[in-house]
This record gives sequence, structure tokens and C-alpha cells, in this order.
Amino acid sequence: MPDSPKLNNNIELRSEEVQEILGHIPPWIVRWGITTFFIILISLFIGSAFFAYPDVVAGEIEILSENPPIEIKSKVSGYVDSLLVADNANVSDNQVIAILQNPASYKNVIEAKIYLNKVAQHLSFHSLKLIPIPERSFALGSMQNQWSSFISSLYNYEQFILEHYYDKKTKHLTQKIEQQELLIKSQAKQIELEKKSLKLSKSQFSKDSMLFSKEVIAEAEFDKSKQTLIAKKQSLENQQSAMTNARLQLTSYYDQLIDYSSQDKNKKDQLLVSIRENIQILKAQIEGWEENYLIKSTKKGKVSFTGIWSAKQPVQTGETVCTIIPEQTGQILGRIKLNTQGAGKVEPGQKVNIKLSDYPYMEYGVLQGKVKDIAKVPVQTTEGYYYWAYVSIEKPLRTTYNKHIDFRQKMPGTAEIVTKDLSVLDRFLQPIMHAIKNK
Repeated sequence: MPDSPKLNNNIELRSEEVQEILGHIPPWIVRWGITTFFIILISLFIGSAFFAYPDVVAGEIEILSENPPIEIKSKVSGYVDSLLVADNANVSDNQVIAILQNPASYKNVIEAKIYLNKVAQHLSFHSLKLIPIPERSFALGSMQNQWSSFISSLYNYEQFILEHYYDKKTKHLTQKIEQQELLIKSQAKQIELEKKSLKLSKSQFSKDSMLFSKEVIAEAEFDKSKQTLIAKKQSLENQQSAMTNARLQLTSYYDQLIDYSSQDKNKKDQLLVSIRENIQILKAQIEGWEENYLIKSTKKGKVSFTGIWSAKQPVQTGETVCTIIPEQTGQILGRIKLNTQGAGKVEPGQKVNIKLSDYPYMEYGVLQGKVKDIAKVPVQTTEGYYYWAYVSIEKPLRTTYNKHIDFRQKMPGTAEIVTKDLSVLDRFLQPIMHAIKNK
């Protein structure tokens, strides 16, 4: 290998030349490199100040109408006794939809309720006529004892009216008053006669006194005239005293008549109060019974049963039996459940993108709306606090892909509220400013 040392020398010479070239960078490259770097850095800095994009506050949403559907829940646990309407049937306000099993007869309770209203109306006009009492018994379950008390109060009133107890006493007393008045009239006539007789006796006594003073008549005859005068005075006084007693007795009779009238009224009022009290108690018990065992619609609309399709099915307390869908839905709204973190950024009028769970947004697009209102007070749950935010959505429902969406109550989804734009520079500086101001 005679050429090997020479080859190695050439490589070393070339390596030194290369190192010399690489170790010496031309000044113009350095100048232009630094200039280009700062231009790019300044451009990025300026661009970050102008390039802005909004924050998004997300939350769960459900689509409702201004008149949302109303869930009718069972107040007690038990079994469905009967369904009075079919699924998807139209119902009126306060219409009975289903009856839960209970000891009372629904028909009897309704009849009792109608009868109570009839009696109450009868009494509201202060009518004292006899109130017809049902002859047959009603099956009212836990209300049976109170119903018996009510019927008993009606019988007591009826018996009191039919006996005419105070009417009889009043009639008898009225007869005594009439007799007493006749007696007083007779005594008044007798007193008038006594007064005339006394007047004659006084005149005779006056004459006899003159004759006796002139000794014309004997003393015995004069004494006889005097005794006659005294007797006439005594008789008049007795008649007047009897007249006074008769008038006092008449006044006593009139007082008794007033007492009988008052007692009669008080007894009637007492019996009627008992009837009214029983009516009020029974109405309250029937209202409670209806609240527990009757499933009623709360407004006009269409009924949709939830897991209930026939009688004899079990239900639990708080379980939704059916839902009432109102006829007029009104404006369509979205209700967003907002976490407290970032909720302060949300303001009325902000744009909302809604991704419906039932309609994949990649295929159907998203619905759009605007924030209408935000709750002022958060709601507390076991999971923490959250706010309700309401979104107005135009009808009919149409996505950004121009696809029509059929409205259904309580459609779930995810809402993204587009808040105020914030530049990249601001986002970069915010943590630095926070650290400076809060150190």
C-alpha cells in the first residue's frame, strides 16, 4: 500500500480547508439571518394582537317550548285501577286520566262531592228548608267515618225541623199571651167601674158628713157611709194591683217568647254550623283523596303515558305516570345547564351553537340560537352549583346544513355559547398579568 500515506495527507489538508470555510461565516448571512428572525418575531407579535377568536362556554341543553310538557307523577305507591283515556288522546284541563287502587269507590266519591256542593249551595242562600238525605250508603274508604258524622248532622237538623219544638212552645205561649191580654182588658173595665163606684161613695160620704155635722143622721149611719168609702178605695187598689200583676205576667210571657225565638235560632245555627264543618272537612278529605289516587291533567293537551299501558300495573311514589303535551307550544326555547366556572362570560344576545344528541351534527349540522336570559341565582345539587341559561330558537327548526328538524319536547344536546373575542396576545399576557398583580 505505497499510496496510503499520501492519501491520508490529502484528506487532512482538505479537512483543514473545510473547517476553515465552516468556521468563518460571512457577515451578510449573519446580518440577514438576524434581520429575518426579528421580522418574523415582530410579525408574529403584531399578528397575535390582531388575530382573535372567541371563547366557548359549553353546557348540556334540552329543547323545550314556551309551554313545556308537564309530567304527572304518582303521589302514592300502589297499582293502577283503571285508565280512563287512551295513549296520545286529547284531554281537557283537570280531566281524570287514571285511577289508582284504593278502598273508596271513585263513583261514590264523585257522587258524595256533588251532594256536598249541592248542600253547601243550599246553605249559602240561608235556606232553612229540609235537605234531602241520601238513603243508600257510600263506599268512601278512610272518609267513611266523617261521612257518617255528616249524615248524622243532617238527620239532627231534619229531626229538629220536623219536631217543631220551639214552634209548639211559642204557639202555646202565644195563646197564654192572648188570654192574658183579654184578662188585662177585663181588669181595666173593672177598674173603671170601681172608679165610678168610688166617686159615688165619695159623693155620698160628703153628703153624710154634712148631715152628721148638723146632727141630721145618726153616728152609726155616718160610720156606715165611711166604711163603704174605705171599702171602695180598697177594692180599687186591689183591682189596680191585680192589673199591675197581670201586666208584669204579660211582660214575662213576651220575654219568654223572645227567649224561645232566640233559642230556636241558636239551635238551628248550631245544627247548621255542624253541617258546614262536616262539609268543609269532607271536602278537604276528598281533595286529598283526589290528590293521591286520581291522575289528572293540569292543562289542555295530549296525554302520553310513560311506562304505563294497562290497568293493574304497579307505580311507585314520585314515578311519572304520564306527560301532558300542551296544544300550543309557543316559542321554542333551549335550557342550558351552565357550570359556575365561566358562567360570568355568558351574556344575553350571544350566539349559541346547539348539537342535538338525536341528530349527529356532522351529518345534520347544528341549530343556532341566542342567549335570552340567565338565572340570577345558581341552583344547588349534590353535584355542585349550576345556572340555568335560556336560549331563543327560531321556528321552524333548521340546521346550518339547511335540514329541517321535527320539534320534540325535551330533545337533549350540547350547547356551545360563543362569548367575546380574545386575541392570542391577550391570552398570552393574561397569566403574566395575573401573576404580577397577585404576587
